[in-house]
Amino acid sequence: MQASVDVATWNGVVEYSHAVMEAVRVQAVNGFNSFGHGGMEIGGVLYGEKRGDVVRVLASQELECEHAYGPGFLLSEKDEVRFRELMKPRDGMRAVGWYASHTRSGVVMSANDCAIMERFFGERGSVALLMKPTRHGPAEATFYIQGTAEPGPHFTVLVPRAQARPRPAESQAAAKPPKPAPPAPVPAPVPLVAPAPPPRPVLVAAASARPPAPVSVQARLVAAAETASRYAGTASRYMLPLRWVGIGMALAALGTWFISWRPEPKASAAARQIGLQVLAVADRQVKVQWDWSSPAVRSASAGTLEITDGRQKYSLPLSGVQLRSSSLTYSRQTDSVDVRLSLATGIVESVHMIAPTPPPAAPATETAVVHAAQPKPVESARPPAQPAKTEKVLAVATREPEPEPQTTTPLKRFTLITEEPKTTGAALPDPPPVTPATVRAPLMAMVPKLPVPAPAPAPAPAATSATSAPAAKTPRSGRMIWTGTLERRGVVEFEGASATIGSVSGGLPGAPVKLSIYPAEFKEDGLMVYVTDATRHNRTETPGPMTGWNRLHFVWDPERVKQMSVLEAPNPGNQFSRLVLRNNARSCSVVVVEWKTE
Repeated sequence: MQASVDVATWNGVVEYSHAVMEAVRVQAVNGFNSFGHGGMEIGGVLYGEKRGDVVRVLASQELECEHAYGPGFLLSEKDEVRFRELMKPRDGMRAVGWYASHTRSGVVMSANDCAIMERFFGERGSVALLMKPTRHGPAEATFYIQGTAEPGPHFTVLVPRAQARPRPAESQAAAKPPKPAPPAPVPAPVPLVAPAPPPRPVLVAAASARPPAPVSVQARLVAAAETASRYAGTASRYMLPLRWVGIGMALAALGTWFISWRPEPKASAAARQIGLQVLAVADRQVKVQWDWSSPAVRSASAGTLEITDGRQKYSLPLSGVQLRSSSLTYSRQTDSVDVRLSLATGIVESVHMIAPTPPPAAPATETAVVHAAQPKPVESARPPAQPAKTEKVLAVATREPEPEPQTTTPLKRFTLITEEPKTTGAALPDPPPVTPATVRAPLMAMVPKLPVPAPAPAPAPAATSATSAPAAKTPRSGRMIWTGTLERRGVVEFEGASATIGSVSGGLPGAPVKLSIYPAEFKEDGLMVYVTDATRHNRTETPGPMTGWNRLHFVWDPERVKQMSVLEAPNPGNQFSRLVLRNNARSCSVVVVEWKTE
């Protein structure tokens, strides 16, 4: 603990000790220089007394923070126990406030600082000292007073200067009387470098000594010529050996570089692989996919997918985003399909697929039923007309007339499926496997859906039967969690329980609601949600159906919440089932929408 009576006044309400301020500055600078990328933040308790509205800070004690949550001054459970121990009165003084260093932001109260102030120093008049150190010593500081909304002035804590000590030569010169100047001094050789600055004059008895006699410029040039001729022979004797030493060192350096030099390895074969695959997922349905994480795919800005099916040839251009987040389903016409994917970087990969052998024919009775609902074989030029109830048969029956052989036409028999890549740190469960029953459904990444009841049906006439089912009730509150990539000024639209981009868990109830929209991001143990309600700061919700099976950790950050704006809210015009959001700040990966019925 540091204590002193040498005090200064800040803004007329705080008197602080210079020794205490110096101790806090040294702790903050040492923490800043002890760790890279912003340093370690420190903190502790301030002790003193109160005299009316004036707080006197006379001592301090640093808290040995274990930094369980990172380099910032964030208190764990063990830190809070030690912090309360430091708050007990000591040496006739009581705890009047606390201090902390900010190495990654200015001297402004953050959400964590406000939480510490409210939890430990809620008494009106308590002080908080914030200090921003620099690596060379000076620091910027200010005080915050509990109960005062207006911030006070900032001040700078400088490094104290050590008192200058007199030089030994100067002290001896001051003690001895000056000697008389010698008559006709011999000119000294002129040095070949700039002369050193003259020493500081000593204002003692030496001031009465007579200055030395001036030396002419001609005498200095003569002395310099004599000195140069005297050492010319000596320098020539050592010049030849020094030359050979320099040549030897250059050869040694060249040999070391030649031995250690290795040619840059060529790109490995794995780095040039696309991972193209063609899979038969159902009857006459083919899925074309490739490795999104391949270096060749990630570095390509565009590509072209070509499919040759018998005499038909299709071509589909793909953008860089589609290459890294899409796959393709195709209704084949023949049993032999060639797929070729060429990237803009010049890497090409192709696959030839032969359709598997069909299973044995079904019994005659079943065969008759099947043929009654299926169209003619695909080899026919045009399919026969089918009743409306047979529309669920494979899409092969609706293909266009065959074009001329070996022509390039737009691909019409495929479905390009854009899938959101898995985000690092997501805690959503794996999607269910694809079954043949979902041949025509898009093969998109599936996420668990929050329980969202269907919209309440329109009022109907009173039922005459005693067994009539009651109408479903709309819940009073709910939550919708969206995951994906929403760049700055990007827009996402919600229709009920679906979104134009990304994936969504839960949905809108289809009734008048009051919305609360919070941006979030993935962390190692779940989602960090930024809210505007200070009472929810540092609160946590365990995984469950209403959290998308993620652990939610709430952080108070009103500025972060302002980045999301509503372009279209649920209203009677869209049947209370449509919501359009825009991201006005940096890229966002998670949005949490909470609603309450009005």
